[in-house]
Amino acid sequence: MSPLRPTSNVYVLPALSAETPSLRPRPRLSMRLRALAWWWRLRLTVREVADALRRFGRPRSRVERDDLGLDAEPIAVAPPRRSAGPAQVIELAAARQRRSTR
Repeated sequence: MSPLRPTSNVYVLPALSAETPSLRPRPRLSMRLRALAWWWRLRLTVREVADALRRFGRPRSRVERDDLGLDAEPIAVAPPRRSAGPAQVIELAAARQRRSTR
């Protein structure tokens, strides 16, 4: 950095020399991480495909249905409430006056 001048607030940084090493990740590490991610994707895909082929369109077993809660009783849905009609129009001046009298 350039020396501080009392009349200026501008600082000049020295130019980077060609000797400074660049911070790049090691190629081995990135390849290892890629391979690890690929392995987990492959493993999950194989598991999903094996599960689909094992069942091949058959319904899930009772154990699977119990785990997922698929055979639970259906939840009763209430019918929608009827509308009370159009919304009331409120006059702001009258509402402020009523509020101030309370």
